[in-house]
Amino acid sequence: MKLEKEYHVKTEGKFGRKNSENMITAFKQSPPLYDKIYRELRLSDFKACVNNPTAKLNTKIGMVKLYKHMDTYAYSEDIIEKKYTDALKYPTADHNSRSPFTYEEIKYLWEINDNDYRVQFARDILLLAIYTGCRAEELLFIYTKNVFLDKNYIIAGLKTEAGTNRVIPIHPKIKPILEKYYNKSSEFLFISKNGKRASYAVYLKRYKRFKGKYTMIDKTAHCGRHTLETELQKLNVKQTIINSIIGHKNGNVASDVYNHVSLEEKIEAINLVTFETGKICIFKNKENVS
Repeated sequence: MKLEKEYHVKTEGKFGRKNSENMITAFKQSPPLYDKIYRELRLSDFKACVNNPTAKLNTKIGMVKLYKHMDTYAYSEDIIEKKYTDALKYPTADHNSRSPFTYEEIKYLWEINDNDYRVQFARDILLLAIYTGCRAEELLFIYTKNVFLDKNYIIAGLKTEAGTNRVIPIHPKIKPILEKYYNKSSEFLFISKNGKRASYAVYLKRYKRFKGKYTMIDKTAHCGRHTLETELQKLNVKQTIINSIIGHKNGNVASDVYNHVSLEEKIEAINLVTFETGKICIFKNKENVS
């Protein structure tokens, strides 16, 4: 768990750190299931726990994961004959929790000039998320060696095969932010005062401080990711190019098409982004035939 926290390296055959922690939390939130004979549990029993109004969304998701793992194990050991959790659905976030930043909010972020480095750090992560489509944790795991300021791209990405180590173009507006944190002698782009990589926990503390000071902003870095995707779609950028920047899978699109989206095409696409009203573009890559 310590290795994964520092370098995002997962131990083969083990649950990931966050997954493990979430399921431990889920267990603690499931008292109604304690001391019950497992084969007597039904879908309604699991649902009753998941629907606990005091549980947070991530906890509820962890509960569903835990129950499904338990059912899979019980079924494999002939403890149960039917997996009731197959019908148990993962709860989803409220749509508003992932709504894009408005143009006014983005302008407001750029205008913030706070002397508190912790507030500035949180603001910078939000702006980078908006202009790169990266998750906060992906930004915090950027290696300095993967930042190519002279060629206007970075290599970043975690979580999915489509998102791992993807080439992301640098929008001209965020280049000064990257230059501010860039230090050749550091392993990672974002370093805490103790010399170690700035962790997600550090970011959350600074984000909380930022939010308490600038109450107009109530969105997260993940909203920034959604903001860029929405804006590129408004600009009629091909979905294949959007996916290659954001790190989404392309569905039925052949993987070789996805992998061969050029850096030039990505830079051209990102440079269309102004987050201003009244700009609609038609963007075609070199493979399009009119």
